[in-house]
Amino acid sequence: MKQNMLNKKRNLKPGEMIELCYDEAFKIMFANTEHLEILTVLLSRILKIEYKDLEGKVSLLPLKNSNKTIGEKKQEKDVLVSIKTRDKYKLVLEINVKKKFYESVTDRNLYYSFEVAGRSLPEGESYSNLGITLLINFNTYFTDLENKKVFDEYLLRNEEGNILSKKFKVFNINIAECHNLWYHNEYQGKFELYEEDLMLLCAAMKVSKQEDFKKIIDLVRIKPEIKELMEGVVSTMNENEELVGSYLDWKEENEKINQAIIEEEKAESFKEGIKQGIEQGNANKQKEIVLNMYNKNFKLEDILSITNLTLEEVETIINTFNNDTNK
Repeated sequence: MKQNMLNKKRNLKPGEMIELCYDEAFKIMFANTEHLEILTVLLSRILKIEYKDLEGKVSLLPLKNSNKTIGEKKQEKDVLVSIKTRDKYKLVLEINVKKKFYESVTDRNLYYSFEVAGRSLPEGESYSNLGITLLINFNTYFTDLENKKVFDEYLLRNEEGNILSKKFKVFNINIAECHNLWYHNEYQGKFELYEEDLMLLCAAMKVSKQEDFKKIIDLVRIKPEIKELMEGVVSTMNENEELVGSYLDWKEENEKINQAIIEEEKAESFKEGIKQGIEQGNANKQKEIVLNMYNKNFKLEDILSITNLTLEEVETIINTFNNDTNK
């Protein structure tokens, strides 16, 4: 009986599809040599170059990672692309369903794009001879938490903030916000034509229903045969039992991670609220906060850490409370 349960097939519900933000699905759609026209459409919208000027000039390159330093990428799950136009391009595409935003990611990404660009440079040759290198992140979060942008760019700079080179750039796209704008029909008039197409293509990476995918793709200004091709790729993926199984495992794991982050953020918010209350409050407020934590069985060291009160001050508040309660 147990063995039968292990062998049980896992299927998508009728009308569902594998989300393209799933790394393997993203590669099947956008990194397949058998239908490079789909990748060409995506890149034409990112680079704001007409499709006909990129057609036949896009190729996929093998990945090779020499990084060994802690904190850098240990494994490359990206898509490396070369574009042979007058301006030579090398692009790294990465799909990121991130657990949380960290400011250091941008700096690491910039260094990574610089390192990728230099791999093909002959020893001793100047970096000025390199082509344009872009690291394109399809994220599910905003890279700037203050100035939230759907499309956000970062250039390679020194510690003083001066631009070192315009050839190395990180281009971040919030695909979750793209989907949100499409879903609420709030995108029209907010973007230029190329950007609107890009926004729609990215929104399609976050849908889990074939009907929604078709609705979005129908809005993109691309050839009908490319739309049909994209829909065909989705159908083929949905029929792949092994791929469906790995996708469902990924989805479940991602939901657990998201729930853990929500709980973590709740805890952080609670702690921050306590700190703000202490900073703004008086002795009575401090007493209220300490007793609230004490009654919720917080450890003494946690109370000291969060309130920044001395051990003597905390013990006085708690002892006074216990004495009053026992009267």
